[in-house]
Amino acid sequence: MNKVSPCVNDYLACREARQVELYRYIRLEKMLKEALDASDAGDLEQKMLQARSQKRHPAATLIALYNEQGNALDKADSLFDAAEALQKCRAAEAQKAMHKDLLSLDC
Repeated sequence: MNKVSPCVNDYLACREARQVELYRYIRLEKMLKEALDASDAGDLEQKMLQARSQKRHPAATLIALYNEQGNALDKADSLFDAAEALQKCRAAEAQKAMHKDLLSLDC
């Protein structure tokens, strides 16, 4: 499956892509917790380390997918942060332009 990253200029698409990646990450984390019988995030990390140390652990593929999804989520977070910063800059510029127009009307 070839994912297409949204353009940083499209805030809503970046936000949606981040939400999709977060949903996938949470779903994989839940599956891993069930597979490794982990109670919380710390317990999950410990059990993942133990599973990685074994050669052919049944959850090895799930752990690999979880790690890949973590990378995809980080990438989506970075793109969303950039889109959000761009959105704020554009809003500030628009506000300055409106303020300038209001000042020119007063004169």
